[in-house]
Amino acid sequence: MKVLRSCFLILILNVLFCASLHASATHNEYERCAKISTFSLQYCIKDQLQNASESCWVDSRKAYLRCKKEIREEHDPQRHRRYQKVRMEAERKAKE
Repeated sequence: MKVLRSCFLILILNVLFCASLHASATHNEYERCAKISTFSLQYCIKDQLQNASESCWVDSRKAYLRCKKEIREEHDPQRHRRYQKVRMEAERKAKE
């Protein structure tokens, strides 16, 4: 009975610990997005020196939002689970 109780306790602790392990994006990662956005805006304005329109700002904002979305997706726990599943299947097939 003690062994069963110990196994159950270990299982519960592992589930709680693993479920709470979830990384989130940091401020440093979003700095890359600001740099991309700034570079995009500067390039657009330089390219359209006489004709700088609002499209430069719109394109820069889109680049920034796309970058932020990619960073959030990198930290998505569901994405990591799918990756692990695919990796395990590939390893299993490689052994066959």
